[in-house]
Amino acid sequence: MTRQIRTIAGLLAWIGVFTLMGVSRPLSAQVPFAGGTLSGVIDVGGRAFLGTSNKPGDRAWARFGEYTNMYDGGYLPNAHLRFNSADKIFAEVRAFDIGRSDQQFSFTAYQPNKFTFDVSWNQTPHLYSTTSQLYGGDAQIGTFGLPAVRPTTDPTIYNSNSPYLVNPVANRWDAGRVALKVSPKDGWDVRAEYNRTKKQGNRPMGMSMGSPGSNYREILEPIDQITQSFKISQSIGGKSRYQLLMGYDLSIFSNAVDGVMADNPQAVTGTAPTAGHSALAPENLAHMFNLTGTAAQLPLKTRLVGTVAYSLWKQDQAFLPYTMNPLLLSGGLPLNDVAQLPADARSLEGDQRTLNLQLAATSRPVKGVNVSAKYRRYKTMDETPMKEFPLEVVSDRSIANAPAGTFFERETHPYGRQLGRFDVGLHPTGSPVSFKLGWNWERWNRTETREAPITNEHQPRAAMDLEVTQYAVLRTSFSRSWRRYSEYTPVMTVENPALRRFDQSDRDQNRLDVVSQITPPGPLGFTLTYNLAKNNYQVGQNPNPVYGVSDDQNWGIGGDVSYALTDRGSLFAGYQRERVTWIQRSRFRQAASGTNPIPQLDNTSYDWVSNTEDNIHTANAGLEITLVPDKLELGGLWVYTNAKTQVSTTNPTTPTGGNNAAQNLSAVAGDAWQPVTRKMHRINGSLRYRVASNWSATVTYGFQKLNNSDWRTDGLVPAYIFTGTSTYPATNWNGDLSLGGGLQPYRANYIIVTLGYNIGMTPHALRFR
Repeated sequence: MTRQIRTIAGLLAWIGVFTLMGVSRPLSAQVPFAGGTLSGVIDVGGRAFLGTSNKPGDRAWARFGEYTNMYDGGYLPNAHLRFNSADKIFAEVRAFDIGRSDQQFSFTAYQPNKFTFDVSWNQTPHLYSTTSQLYGGDAQIGTFGLPAVRPTTDPTIYNSNSPYLVNPVANRWDAGRVALKVSPKDGWDVRAEYNRTKKQGNRPMGMSMGSPGSNYREILEPIDQITQSFKISQSIGGKSRYQLLMGYDLSIFSNAVDGVMADNPQAVTGTAPTAGHSALAPENLAHMFNLTGTAAQLPLKTRLVGTVAYSLWKQDQAFLPYTMNPLLLSGGLPLNDVAQLPADARSLEGDQRTLNLQLAATSRPVKGVNVSAKYRRYKTMDETPMKEFPLEVVSDRSIANAPAGTFFERETHPYGRQLGRFDVGLHPTGSPVSFKLGWNWERWNRTETREAPITNEHQPRAAMDLEVTQYAVLRTSFSRSWRRYSEYTPVMTVENPALRRFDQSDRDQNRLDVVSQITPPGPLGFTLTYNLAKNNYQVGQNPNPVYGVSDDQNWGIGGDVSYALTDRGSLFAGYQRERVTWIQRSRFRQAASGTNPIPQLDNTSYDWVSNTEDNIHTANAGLEITLVPDKLELGGLWVYTNAKTQVSTTNPTTPTGGNNAAQNLSAVAGDAWQPVTRKMHRINGSLRYRVASNWSATVTYGFQKLNNSDWRTDGLVPAYIFTGTSTYPATNWNGDLSLGGGLQPYRANYIIVTLGYNIGMTPHALRFR
């Protein structure tokens, strides 16, 4: 008898025992408890796979159980207790998936108009791989060494003898929250909240070993982080004409590991760096103060809301050394020593500040007319002291000294953003049609580190709602926007002058949304939706042709239908089709070199155009039916997703005019890449039988199937070893790759059996996990 069958048999046996108990002692009403009443529901059960062939393999498991615990075994899927006291104090305890690594707990107690107290804790796992292997290192402290003689080329020997099998590559978040709201008197509310999230584990991370001209290695980033936040606010005014809300937020982030080091697989001797060193997320804290005022019941039925928020972000993590390469010297001293940093530039002393101002007004000057306006101004300020460095280390291989009398300085990226919105809504009395006309405006101010210092975007909008009958409603909206920059100056002089970055360039956009709802008398209901958005970058001051994204558009169409089976349940189904296309124009540009003495920077025949198309189909159907009143219930859900990405590249003209035929050939765009596809089926069905008024047994069947194809990752295996000659050159070692394992197809069939017990409470809705 397999382990899965034994698990199910054991669960069924326990269900039989509890069923007899439930039949002999039925209980459906709430239970008197501590001067009040107690009600609740609790489920106990377990999950088992229907044979090993219906269980995802080791490599596929990372995708199957990416964010949830899908292992078989017993657990408590659901628990819910509710207490009502005679003096109107209420308390609730909720818990899901107790005993698993994705469990959730919450407790709430409240008395209307007096207080509310909340406590919650939940776990969220994130699984990357269950089959990764890593040669050398300690993932807990972030150091990854390699032996002087690199590992053997034989994958079998490597995989069986490596003492550093990493299983699994995963991390988990444990998030806790405590919140209290107190209303000492009418119109006064004081709220306090504390959140703490702890993250532990590891995840794949790329390490650069002096690129360009060197290599990369995939290692593990150690995760040992804590984020804490404390919020307190007080509101004054309640339901009066004027209200005031004051608040303060504190956020503290701490990281037990400040950096990660890894040996360079291709460097044993010579000038190449022997190791890589990367900083991890630095410890920091942030303060935020906010003040919001509201004035209601003003003339013309006007309401005003204004907010001022100011935040202060601090970070003073110590810098890492210039390099880990011991062969790079300055003044005869190695630059891999942090002491070689300037004395006043060994930490950031980071000081960033933000200011957010918002003002909103709504009014109804006459019947059937609504007017609203909103303005927001957001600004970031960089108050970090400017650090001066006399030299830079280039790719861990060479030193670049600053010109005489100057220093290397960090870049700053403060910016400002303003938004305005104005709407007028018209709904004539007795008319089936209502209109809304509006105007949006957005302005960005950037520093010289970005190409366009100022961009302005305007967007007029129109919307119409048509109530054909009380059973049929049509809603439509259309907007057209145009964004223009004041000037566009490439930050890098070697950049193609005709390149325009899509977030700063001139752009025209059209957007259309249509939604219809049909709910005729009777059991049937429909919803149909359509949306279209098109962005054109070949406009305004942009050159023609523009390099970068020149056009993108997306559209979607879908609908839902539902059918109510009187009081016995309902059926529903839906379908959504989405299509997204991008067109990007680029140029193969090559600087002058020994073999190519004539630079090819502005050879228009070296242009290539890339067309990307995403097609996504999503369908679903389900049912909730009471087969036997108060006895037998059936629920089911089917979800299907089919996504396909196709990329093709072409040359508008045949590449010519290069230094030689080989260079012209390198500028030829390749054929269309193989499409990236992903198909996902998911079926869940549950049958619940109410054995007695307070006992129920549920059997849930789950099916998942994933088929995918991705030329970028197909064929990758964890800890890939280059299968070369028996004498393995150190410079060709290529291990520790694909630690994430890749997205693998799988098929899973499993069954969940649970026994539920309730006291004066309707059992929870069927839950598909």
